[in-house]
This record gives sequence, C-alpha cells and structure tokens, in this order.
Amino acid sequence: MRAPTRLIPLLVLLGFAAPAAAQQIIVNEGEGAKARPLMLPYAFYTESMKLTAGVFFGEFGGIQPQASWFATPFISTNGTTGFYGGIWDYQLPWFERLFIRAYGHFGRWDESRSYTALNPRPPFSLLQAGSNDSLEEDFVDETRFDVWVEAPLRVLLPIGHGRDPENILSKYVMDEGLLVGGATGGESWNPWKSGQTFAVVQTFYQRQSYDVDRGNSRIDTLGFRIGLDHDNRDFRPNPEKGHRLQAYALHDPGWLNRAETWTAWEAQLSKYFLLGRGEHLKQAILAFDVWTSEVTDGDAPYNRGPRLGGYWRLRGFDTDRFNDQAAVAYTLELRLTPRWNPWPRVNLFGLIEDVEIDWFQVVLFGEAGRVADDWDFSELHSDMKWDLGIGLRAMIQKAVFRADVAGSTEGVRFVLQVGHPF
Repeated sequence: MRAPTRLIPLLVLLGFAAPAAAQQIIVNEGEGAKARPLMLPYAFYTESMKLTAGVFFGEFGGIQPQASWFATPFISTNGTTGFYGGIWDYQLPWFERLFIRAYGHFGRWDESRSYTALNPRPPFSLLQAGSNDSLEEDFVDETRFDVWVEAPLRVLLPIGHGRDPENILSKYVMDEGLLVGGATGGESWNPWKSGQTFAVVQTFYQRQSYDVDRGNSRIDTLGFRIGLDHDNRDFRPNPEKGHRLQAYALHDPGWLNRAETWTAWEAQLSKYFLLGRGEHLKQAILAFDVWTSEVTDGDAPYNRGPRLGGYWRLRGFDTDRFNDQAAVAYTLELRLTPRWNPWPRVNLFGLIEDVEIDWFQVVLFGEAGRVADDWDFSELHSDMKWDLGIGLRAMIQKAVFRADVAGSTEGVRFVLQVGHPF
C-alpha cells in the first residue's frame, strides 16, 4: 500500500458545516471590542499541486463587532489558480435576530482527484467509485473548473440564552485564553433554558466541470438546506462543556438544465467534557462527535450527498474519498492546552503588529465511519474506515487555527484549516 502525503490548502471550504464564529464578540478581560485584522502569506508543496502560494486577508469585528470577512487568492506551479472569499454573520439593522453569511470559491484545478464515475475505465467500471469497497485508485484525475456559492440565513430564536435581547450578540470575556464571562450554554439539555437555537435557511450552488477522455463532463446543483442548529456550548470557539445538535433537510428541485432532483437529510451531535486543569495544563477537554446523513430521493452529486474524507471527517483520507447514499461518522478528540505559550504576541512579517496568540493546543484524535447505498445500522457499522491523528492548534486574533495530520490505510494527510472540526 503506497502512502501518499498531501497538504490541503489553508482556510478553504469554510462553509461546509464549518464550526466557525457565530454572531459573537470576544474580548480580553478589562478591554472593549476592537477590530482584529490578519494578513497571512502561506506556501506549501504537494505532489499534485506542486509549489503553491497565496495570501489570506481577513478581519474579525471590523464591519460590525460580531462580523468578519476573509479573502484568499492562490496559485500553483502546475497551473492551479483559485480564490476563496466571504462574509460571516452580518446583522441586518432592521431585524437584529437575522444574521447573513455568504461565501464561495472559483478556480481551476489541475490534476484534481475526484472520486466519481465521470470517466469509467476497466477495472474500475465494475465498481462504484467512492463506495466503501471502492479502490483507492478509482478517481478522476483531470483538470477541474469549480464554482460554488453558499448563503445561509440564520435566525436566533427567543429561547434559552437567546431569549434576552441583550444576548443576541454573544459577548465572551477571556483571561489568558480561557472564558471567564459570557457563557452561552452548557447549563442544561433543555433548549428552552440553555444555549442558543437558530433556524437556518441556506441556498447553495455549485458547478464542477472536468476535461475527461470523452469530452467535458459537468456537475450542477442548486438547492436549499433548511433546519435547526441548537448550540448549547459554553464557548463556541473552544468549548469546555455543553453540546451542539444540528438537523437539516437538503433538496435540489432540479431547476438547472443538468441538475437532477434529490432530497437528503443530515444530523450531528457534538458533546464536550472538561477533564480538568493542572499545573502545566490550562485545560484538558474530551470532545465527541457523531454525524449521519442519507439521500432519501434521487441521486445527490458525489460532492453534496453523504461523504467522508477531507477537512472535517476521516481526515486521513482524500476529500470526499467515500460517497454514497448514506453515511455515519464518529470522532473523538483529546484537546490539551498547556500553560506554556512561547509567542503570546508577535509581529507578523512586519505587516501587522501585535498579533495576539492566546494559546497553543495539542490534540489527539481518532475517527471511524463508512458509507453505504442505504441507511442500515448494521451495514454502516461493519467494515468501517478509520484513522488516527495528532494536531497543533492555536487561538490567533481570537480565532482558532488548526494543523492536523492523520494516518489511515491509504496514507497520511495534512489539513490546515480554521476552527475545530466540531
């Protein structure tokens, strides 16, 4: 078994259920809210993308105290070019409980791996690409043009911690990187007493086209994701206690010429436990997550239906390595935050002075999951794929950045991203 090593670009795909900031203001004890800009050049090398370079631009709390924006163009020596950008949690002045997010990407990817049967060829034509039993080598490795846009609307319901109008904007107070005031959950499982609950209506659009042997193949989807997000975590960026429960229905009505009608559902539960503190540890946190999804009508595109591998689940496998009509995934993380911090404040390449780093964190994690052609408990819990990994994370300018490495039966993968995976 060969062991490829691939590096996934920094700060991408922020919208796919990314656990990023949500209508929140984070301040140090004794200080007021302020804008926190960040400009971060980055570069990396991979076998597929070769030498790649880009720049991340962003600002937390600039356009509004709780809102943020980001943009990152990048280019590689193999011809790949792309741009990601978006705005997060903009509050409408005439409806203070409504928050808007909008983000997207367009780009050209050379030698991009996609585990889909766009170009069947022996012996892979006898198997379903991306299925649980599919071969690692059964992928399309061609030039891909990709455009996607997502726009979730989130309405804070007047229950739990969201009942009081003063709590519509969550204000977290920190001291040396730990929460000392403003907790937004973790007190009870009852959503009428604890946590914040959001009604979510999201529009998504994606078009992928490939230059394959038989010509140009294209995947289009335009649909909606509707559901509830009950966020009962005490401190969303780095929770010590509480839970988060999400449930959504997804539907593409087939309005685009090349799109098929399909319907799916997904549900996710995340739970957090503070194991304790010590002389050398600020906190030791055990975090657990279970996620599942099923297509109930039609056939969802491989990159929109139930799928595993990549940034958030089964990080030891390629992005969307496994995709089918149903899926389940489990993740367990041990998050250790030492008191030692070698760089509490840094001057970032002379571009931005006084960049604040509240803490560094070491994370040990394990994941297991599988896909199947329908939702059957016994089948989904047999012959599961798994990986083990370690991560280094840091809170920089009040946002969590992570670098994870995970090993599986198909090799070792590195992930650079924003926010914990859940």
